[in-house]
Amino acid sequence: MIIAKNLQSVYKNNKEELLKLIAKDQNKPIGFDELEYSFVDLQGKKYYSFPEATALPIERLAKMEEYKVYMSSGLHSDMVTEITEYMESILAKIVNSGLDNEVKKNSSKNIGDLGMLIRELKERQKTFIPIELYYAFLAIQLVREDENPHIFNNSVHNSKIAALMDLNEMNGGFFFGQRESKQLQSWLNMLEPEWNEYWQNSIQFHQTRIKALETYLSTR
Repeated sequence: MIIAKNLQSVYKNNKEELLKLIAKDQNKPIGFDELEYSFVDLQGKKYYSFPEATALPIERLAKMEEYKVYMSSGLHSDMVTEITEYMESILAKIVNSGLDNEVKKNSSKNIGDLGMLIRELKERQKTFIPIELYYAFLAIQLVREDENPHIFNNSVHNSKIAALMDLNEMNGGFFFGQRESKQLQSWLNMLEPEWNEYWQNSIQFHQTRIKALETYLSTR
């Protein structure tokens, strides 16, 4: 009984490292022969990465390129849709303002709203990377034990993003030095000090201005 309690204590205090050791001793799933074992998440799911010299499968590569477009604008896809749709509605009001006196009175406010959103888009381009996109960028390069390495599955992908965020929060920057994260740093053409500052800006921006903008959009 004492031994059992001691084992439970050891497992509780060293769960992640023990799961990693166990995973290394287990056979890889079918189709994972060329992949390299990477880590285990907090739910015990094993993750694998593509060797450095190996290109991503076409579906994963295409999704990564899509994420790069969003990164360039400082937005994730849902917010791109929300902002552009709202900007279109503002433009429609301005165009039609000559037909309705009441709408015409609000033209100045509509133009002000549009200007605010344009400034926000410009600021995001040079300030930060959306946190959701950072983890999506990592997730697309990592293969979980229960997915097909060559197929992009959106449901599994979103589940992986949540798991990676939980793991990173638990381990204080677990992914920051990982090869998949370095890939993003390389694509952004940043030196280590620039990347560190960029990431800190991203966290701060995520905690303040994104929430403010989402609140603003939700009240329109």
